This record gives sequence, C-alpha cells and structure tokens, in this order.
Amino acid sequence: MNGESNNDLDLSKEINYTEHMYSLDELSTKLQTSVDSGISDREADERHKRDGPNAFTPPKLTPGWVLYLREMTTGFAIIIWLASIASFICYGIDKVPQYYYLGIVLALVVLITGTYSYSQQASSSKIFESFKNMVPQQTVVIRGGERKEVSAETLVVGDLVYCKSGDRVPADIRVVRCEAMKVDNSSLTGESDPLLRSADVGHSNPLEAKNLAFFSTNCVDGSGYGVVIAIGDNTVMGKIAKLVTGIAREKTPIAIEISRFTKIITAIAIGNGVVFFAICMGFGLTFFNALIFMIGIIVGNIPEGII
Repeated sequence: MNGESNNDLDLSKEINYTEHMYSLDELSTKLQTSVDSGISDREADERHKRDGPNAFTPPKLTPGWVLYLREMTTGFAIIIWLASIASFICYGIDKVPQYYYLGIVLALVVLITGTYSYSQQASSSKIFESFKNMVPQQTVVIRGGERKEVSAETLVVGDLVYCKSGDRVPADIRVVRCEAMKVDNSSLTGESDPLLRSADVGHSNPLEAKNLAFFSTNCVDGSGYGVVIAIGDNTVMGKIAKLVTGIAREKTPIAIEISRFTKIITAIAIGNGVVFFAICMGFGLTFFNALIFMIGIIVGNIPEGII
C-alpha cells in the first residue's frame, strides 16, 4: 500500500467519484463530451452559466475592526476596562497619583493582550487565501478540436484539458491519455514522491486511482490529457477548503471550556472584590481606597494570559 492511503480515512468520506471506473466511451456518454476533441465553445458557455466558475466560494468574513473590537471587549477584558475607568474616576476625584498609574497600566494590559489576540485571529482567518493561491491562472483546453489557452476559472465539467510538466492541474480530471505523466500530490495528501498517472481503470478508491489528477496538484513530469470531472467547490481541494474554513469559524471544545471557565472565574473575582470592599468599608477606609482595593482583588483573581 502506498503513501496515499494514509489520508484515505480523512478524505474518502468527501469523495464520491465514479468516473475513474468508467471506460472512455462510458465517460464520454456520461459527461456528454469527447475524449478527443472536448466540447464546443457554445456548450462550454452554457455549462459555465449553469455551474458557475471554476473557483472556491469565499467564506463569510468578519470585518477586521469587528474582530479587534471583539477582542477588546470579551472575556476578562471588559472587567479590566471597567477597573481602569474606575481608577481614572478615583484619580479625578481624590487626586492620588497611584490611581492614575493603575488606570494606565490596566488599560495597557487590555490593549496589548487584545492586539496580540487579534493578530492571532487575523492570521487564522487568512487560511482561505492560501487555498486561493493554489489555483492556476491559465490553462490549455481543447474545445471543438482546437487547442487554446483560457482562464482556469472558465473550465467546466466535460472540458478536455492538457497538462505538461510544470503545470498545475486546473480541476479534478480523469486522465484519458498521457505520456510518462507524474503528479505531486503533496499539497493534497502529503505524499512527497511523484506519482505516475495512467489512463487505465484501476483502483476503486479515487485517492488511489492512477487515472485521476486533482485540482491544485502539480504535474512534475511528462504530459497528459484529462476530462474535467469536477470544478471549484466540488473538487477534492474545494471540499477540504470548505472543511478547514468551517472549522476555523466554529468554536473548538477547548474554546468552549475556556469560555465556561472565564464565566466562573469572573463570578468568583467579582464576588471576592465585593466582599473585600465591604470589609474595607467596615474597617473605616474611605470609599475610594476601598474601591481601589476591590479593583486589586478582582484583577488579582484573573489568571495571567486569559484576558
């Protein structure tokens, strides 16, 4: 068993291709194309209007300023902001320099940690951009028996494309003829060794089939012709991109647990602060001294790094 099979359990659920098991005549009939001359320009235009472009659908993105504001006002951050504001109010009334410095320090803590969290969030939201960079700009297609160079986004199911060494495969294709064609599937399966392609029907598993080449993988040797069987979001790479960007948007189990932990610690911190505020007032401290003491208790109960 070769290295490609290591990823089968993860990808096989998303791949339901059967085209690799068809003879060339059956393939031509199913996709209404010709393995020799492809489809006509008119047919390509009609299919493009019906199926859309050969491109990934971008996920809904949250504006950067919303992400930044969210990082500044979630979790313990809002408590620290309130503590900072209270410190400035105490300084404005009581004119004690320590209150002013405390307010500045607390505000800086939130700004620094919030900015760092935002930078991490922004970098993870750029995952989709890395997938877009895998898409080739131009490709060679045979339509109506004529070879021409077109934008990869205009490819449709049934198109006959030509790939040579150095080209990036522009869609998921069923290889119909080739000469010593090898592809690099490392971007898809992690397999680093070039894999020989063939037009023959073989393995029933699409990831193991030698007569399939996948969108965004590289042709590293030889050349070949293939009929497009899937484009854009329906390709294997498109499904992976959708899964990955979906995971990036969803809350992970650890994020859910951290959120629950934050609520518990917040309640404990505020409770302790109120208790000590009452104790301070009972011992005769001024309101502002008791308030600053309460702020210290609340901030002291917040674990470092969870703001």
